[in-house]
Amino acid sequence: MAIGDPHSSPAHHEYCRTIFKITPSGTLTTLYNFWMQAGCPDGETPYAGLMQATDGNLYGATQFRGANYGNGTIFRCTLDGTLTTLHIFEETDGSEPLAPLMQATDGNFYGTTIMAESIAAKVAVARSSPCP
Repeated sequence: MAIGDPHSSPAHHEYCRTIFKITPSGTLTTLYNFWMQAGCPDGETPYAGLMQATDGNLYGATQFRGANYGNGTIFRCTLDGTLTTLHIFEETDGSEPLAPLMQATDGNFYGTTIMAESIAAKVAVARSSPCP
């Protein structure tokens, strides 16, 4: 599974992306197109990539958008392309998650944002101390 760029279609916004699967023989299937819903509640620019969790689903983050023009999202996507937005960042709890999520032995997911503070809401996003 990987993140793709559907620039070939004029219907897509310049920053939207796709989640796709590709077989070893090269058959590509688009599972999900970001930024196709009014107001972008699903987010845009899933820069961080995907990780497959122990439940078999794919998890990732979008750098921008979310409902109410948020500052990025955390999402789950099934292998058949059903996407669920788990969290929308709103500056006070973080902004622009760029690094991939990881799943810890406690079953929670951890990641970072490049701005604001940390959150904890089923998907836990940790913030490290500022660099000296």
